[in-house]
This record gives sequence, C-alpha cells and structure tokens, in this order.
Amino acid sequence: MDIIRDLKNVQLKDSAVAIGKFDGLHLGHKLLFDEIKSKKKEGQQSVVLTFVDPVRSDGTDPSGKNIFSIKEKREILRGMDMDVLVELPFTKELSSMDPNTFVKDILSESLGTRSAAVGEDFRFGHKRAGDVRMLKELGKTYGFSVSEFKDLCTEVPDSLRSEDIKGECRISSTLIRKALLEGEAEFASSLLGRDYFIEGIVKKGKGLGRTMDMPTINMSFDKEKLVPREGVYASVTVVKGKEYFSVTNIGRNPTVKENGDITAETFLWDFSGDLYDENVMVIPKKYLRGEQRFGTVDELKEQMQRDMATALRILNEDNK
Repeated sequence: MDIIRDLKNVQLKDSAVAIGKFDGLHLGHKLLFDEIKSKKKEGQQSVVLTFVDPVRSDGTDPSGKNIFSIKEKREILRGMDMDVLVELPFTKELSSMDPNTFVKDILSESLGTRSAAVGEDFRFGHKRAGDVRMLKELGKTYGFSVSEFKDLCTEVPDSLRSEDIKGECRISSTLIRKALLEGEAEFASSLLGRDYFIEGIVKKGKGLGRTMDMPTINMSFDKEKLVPREGVYASVTVVKGKEYFSVTNIGRNPTVKENGDITAETFLWDFSGDLYDENVMVIPKKYLRGEQRFGTVDELKEQMQRDMATALRILNEDNK
C-alpha cells in the first residue's frame, strides 16, 4: 500500500476513492472500503482519502485523541488490501477550500477519481458547505460517480446509555470512544468489526513483577491514541503471531510509582523469554476492576493472583 501525505505533483489515474476521517475504521467505514475494492474489477485502484487533525497536546480532552494511532490505522488498511492511503493534514488552506476547488484539484486532478464512496453525513469544503448531493452534482461535471452509505445502528448496552445515547444509536467513532472510556472493550470491538488493540514496543520497567515471580511487559501509549478506562483487564497478547492469555493493567501503577505516565503493563501465561524491544499487540477483553493503591507489595501480589485467576476463567470461557 502506497502512503501519500502531500498531493503536490501527484496525479493518480482511475481511482475508486473512500473519503472521510475514518478514525475508528469501524463497521460503517467497512461498507465504503468494500465498495471501492469492488471497483478493482473495473480497473480502478482503491484509494482511502483521510484527514489528519493536529493532536491536542494537553491531553485533558479524550475527544482530541484517536481510537487508533496513525501507525495502527496504516496497518489495518494494509491488511484490508487497500492500494493507496492519502493522509491529508487538515491545514488552514484545506479547511478554507471551497467545495468545487476540493473536487477539482484533489479528487479529479490529483487522485483521478472515477468513483467515490462516502457516508450520508459527509461534508466538505469551507464551513462544511458541501454535502453528498453537491458531491454527486460535481461528480457529473468531473466524470465520477458517488455511492452514498447510510449509517449503521446498534443496540447500546444499559451501561452506556445517557441523555444523548438512547437504546439504539448509530455506529460512530464517538460511541466507540465512549465505550472505551467506560471500559466496555468488548462492545467497542463489536462496533469496530475487529478487536480493539494496543500495539507497541516493549520497554523496560522497574522489574517489580519479576521479583514477585510475575514478570510483566510494559508499553506506553502513542501521544495521539485515546487511553481506555484505567484499570485491570483480562486480555490476549499477540507475540510474533502467537496468542497468549494475559492480564493487563492500564494506568499509573500507584503502588510503586508516583505521578507516573499511563502505561499498559501485562502479565502473560505460559510464556518465558525476553521481549524487550519487541513489537507486541495487547487486546483488552474484559474490564475486571479499577486501579488501586496497595499498602504493601505483598498485598499487590495477592490481588494480582486473584486478578489472574479471574481473567483465566473468563478467557477460557470465551475460548470454548
């Protein structure tokens, strides 16, 4: 998959283009991706056009963070067999572009669009002046067709319902973020159509787990990635393509650290070896409890043993 971040001097030909921010790459987005892949039989290459917002640096507002990091999104789209990914930084120049110029300069001249796929709420151009109806009209002028896809809806669990989220709600990145922030990783994964995961390079920690005969691996979060609800999860960890049952603590480890950064610390069953500097994937499955501060390391060890027993029971049941 080719990755393009600057359209200067880019002139693609015969492209089927899915357009959107595509934060979560969820089931609704998959409809668009399936549509553009279906155009390959007509000789069109599949192009995903997405917009990259600057990440809020203060980290206080989760709505400013992405469900998947840019690196993770690239890997997911590569796995979906996309031909080209266009990551356009959402600059002032792009935001002030009128709808006709957007279609002419970007879709027609740079991307060589022959067909486009968008969601029903798609907006484009300065002050979101363009909508799907306008895109279809401009498509006639510039020689491409437009497929519009309606939102998908899902039944929302009671734990996530609120004044703005009722019993049934459209599948959206907003709903997925809310699920993750409430510890509902399984529900988030059902909306994504794939397991939600945390991926990264294993870093050295304090080595406390090893002294308790419970060695753990430590990973930090990319700055643009949303951190799920802090606490302990039953999880599955993928190492070099092999899956291991595991328990993951997402948080600051208050028993042994003061004001530490948020990390994902994971204990793996039936694994021995050194994973430092290895890339691993952790899949949170079930939220077990919130993070706690313990008076002694022995109290922490006893709770970890209880967590591992609970997680193992849950994972074995899910694996039947």
